[in-house]
Amino acid sequence: MKAATICLLVCLAPFFSVAGARSDSTAVFKAAFLSGEWQPYVMQSTDYALNGPDTTFLQRLTASVDVVVTDSTADRYMLTWRFHDFAIETDSRLLKAVVAKAEPVTVTCLVSPVGILREFLNWSSLTTCLDEALKAELPSYALRSDSAAKREIERLYAFRSGLEGLLLRSIRLFHQLHGYGYDLGVVVDVPTLLALPGLTDQVPGTVRKRLDVLDEGTAVVSTVSVPDTTHLKALLTRIKPTREESDALLATKMTGSTVFDLKTGWVFYTFEALEQAI
Repeated sequence: MKAATICLLVCLAPFFSVAGARSDSTAVFKAAFLSGEWQPYVMQSTDYALNGPDTTFLQRLTASVDVVVTDSTADRYMLTWRFHDFAIETDSRLLKAVVAKAEPVTVTCLVSPVGILREFLNWSSLTTCLDEALKAELPSYALRSDSAAKREIERLYAFRSGLEGLLLRSIRLFHQLHGYGYDLGVVVDVPTLLALPGLTDQVPGTVRKRLDVLDEGTAVVSTVSVPDTTHLKALLTRIKPTREESDALLATKMTGSTVFDLKTGWVFYTFEALEQAI
């Protein structure tokens, strides 16, 4: 396997209350949030690379997440997501020091009456959460001219540039099933756009969804997303990557699964894993 990325959102709390929408073989995924309701989660994102059975790179970011229903009306919900207590497993001393001092991030969003994500209203803290940590930790590295310090700074800014997308992606992942209905065991193919590592343009593809488990109030949906190889090959002829990079991109797939509480509309657990293998 060449490389893999995992985005993981795990619930820590039990769920309660109102009736859900399901039949013996069909589930409809709707929100039934209560104003003032709060749910805690743990988010985990892992980047790793393998060479045969050996792990050649591993970096894991974790954060506590509080999701609060700050307002509820007949035509929408307002949710506030608060990401805090960031920690990272990494061999980069600079990155570990900066993440340990990261300030909490608050994102406010509107969702439809059935839970479909409509828009992000406030996410300004995403771009400033590392500012004070950078002021405290970066100067000692910026004054150095050795290659090790340069690599540390490059890794830090690569992490910083991807953090906003990671946290917003976690919110989108939470809402990916809301507003849809599925029949047990039936595969549904949906056109999609995929963001692949190393490419600036999104690539057309297909996400295949299947309702795998349906019991009293709980449903499990699995997903597999793959790029359109014809479009991807045409793109690769223009950007001319190395043979190894090209093979990895052509082997890209994204798998995932969500455990959903049909009674309340809250997600118990969801993840996606982006893999590139040769």
